[in-house]
Amino acid sequence: EYYKEHLEEYNKEFAYQLNEFKEGNLLFEIMQRKIWDAAAADSNGLKKYYDAHKNNYWWEASADAWIVTASNDSVANETISKLKLSSSAIDYRRLIDESNGSLQGDSGRFELSQLPVVDRTNFTKGLITAPVKNDADNSITFCYIVAVYNNKEQRAFADAKGFVINDYQTYLEEEWI
Repeated sequence: EYYKEHLEEYNKEFAYQLNEFKEGNLLFEIMQRKIWDAAAADSNGLKKYYDAHKNNYWWEASADAWIVTASNDSVANETISKLKLSSSAIDYRRLIDESNGSLQGDSGRFELSQLPVVDRTNFTKGLITAPVKNDADNSITFCYIVAVYNNKEQRAFADAKGFVINDYQTYLEEEWI
């Protein structure tokens, strides 16, 4: 027991590693408090940073889309059929909620390069993209395109906030160092 409790006195490599671990934990805690949490909580600083670096935050060609992942082919095909047959706007969230876990989804504005689609997809409003199979779990993903934005556009602060937080954290870290 005594040896275990005083191992760093007998083994210099262990003592070195233990010290590295302690210092690493201290550095992590300082970074967490002074940089990562501070940046995310500093709404005024984030807005000022965004305003000063607005030219770094742009939407490339993008679309408002529903990205739907179905547990298998039959669920995907059934969902695609419902979307195609719907003469009025279908309630995306209700469709997901009523699927008993066989559908997952996300909606929002995505750059076209972020959408899980086959190459050379011609994006248009109302398009349901060709299903893409995930070989790891045999799930099927497709997108319903709500609107398309072909031109590069300035991101609003709300749309760029994740990027701004990341950049602001990097800035605070450089200033701190």
